[in-house]
Amino acid sequence: MANEASIPALTEVLPAPVRALLDDASFDPARVATIALSLDAAPTSRLARACASTRRALGRARAFAARWRRTRGFLAASRGACAVRALAAMPAQSLLHEQLDGRDAHDDAFELRIAASALGAVSARATLASILAGFVENHPSGVRRLMSLRNVLVAPFGLRTSSLGCPVSSLLSRAPGPVFAGRFPVFAQRLDAADTWAEVVLGADDRHVAFRTCVAVDLRDGEARCLIGTRVNTRNVFGDLYMAMVDPVHRRYITPALLRHAIEHVARRAHGTGE
Repeated sequence: MANEASIPALTEVLPAPVRALLDDASFDPARVATIALSLDAAPTSRLARACASTRRALGRARAFAARWRRTRGFLAASRGACAVRALAAMPAQSLLHEQLDGRDAHDDAFELRIAASALGAVSARATLASILAGFVENHPSGVRRLMSLRNVLVAPFGLRTSSLGCPVSSLLSRAPGPVFAGRFPVFAQRLDAADTWAEVVLGADDRHVAFRTCVAVDLRDGEARCLIGTRVNTRNVFGDLYMAMVDPVHRRYITPALLRHAIEHVARRAHGTGE
C-alpha cells in the first residue's frame, strides 16, 4: 500500500493488498480517508441544491405547458434508393466533352443508379423525357429559394434570371431551336439505335458565363443510370468571381438535389403514387 497506487492500476486491477483489505470482515470503509473527483458540484453544496431546485421547477413548468401544447409528429423517408454520387467526369461518349472549348471554371458530373423497374423504364428516350419533366415539375424548394435570392442579386447587372436551378434553367427557354421529345429546348441530343442510351445538352450564354449541362440515361442489365454533368466557361473577371462563390453550393447541393428530385418524380409517376 505505502502510497504506491496509481489511477491506471486502481481502475484496471486492484493490487492484491487492497483486495485482501476489502475482503477482511473487520474492514470499515467509512474510516478510510478518500478524495472524490467530480465535474459537478458536491451534492450537499448550495450550488448543487440550487441547481436541483431549478431543474425541478422547470420540469413542472414544462409538464404543465405540455398539457396545453399539441404534440407534433413528423414523417421521414429514407433517400437511400435515390443516392446521388459524384463522378470524376461524364462517360467518354458524353456530348459534354464536345462543348465549350475554352477556360473551364466549373466542371462536374453526378450519377444516380436505380432499378429500371422503379422508373418504369423500358426506353432511354422516354425515361430521359420524364426526367427533364421532373426537373421542371418537381423542383426542390430549397433550390427555388436560392434562385429567387440570386435573381434579386444579379438583376441590377442585367444577367439572365430563372426560377429553375441554373444547370437546367434553359428548359424554360422560349428561344427558337431544336427540341427534345417535342417539348424541351436543347443544344444537342444523341440516342443509340437500341434505345438504351439517350442524352441531351442544355445550356445558355450569359454576359459573365456560358454553361452547358448534359443529362443522360443509360439502361443496362435492369438498371437505370441517370447522369448529369455541367461545364461552365467564364467570360470576364466578374464571371470568375461569380463562379468562385457559387461553385461549392452547386456541387454540394443544387445539382444533386435537382437530379434526386427529378428521379423521385419519375418513380412516383411510374407507380401512380404522386403527381
